[in-house]
Amino acid sequence: MTGAGTRIEALHEHDSTPRVLPRPGDSRDAHWDRLPRSAPLIPLLFTPRVSLPG
Repeated sequence: MTGAGTRIEALHEHDSTPRVLPRPGDSRDAHWDRLPRSAPLIPLLFTPRVSLPG
């Protein structure tokens, strides 16, 4: 992104990621995957906020 002339304003880390395929028995609201609570906290998804020059 920065090579295209944009500037990174912020980078938000998320501890979950959208599930691509539903699992058998999942409700319609169960569409996010997370690591178990016993796992160390690591970002699974990033949301950048960028701006154009000028």
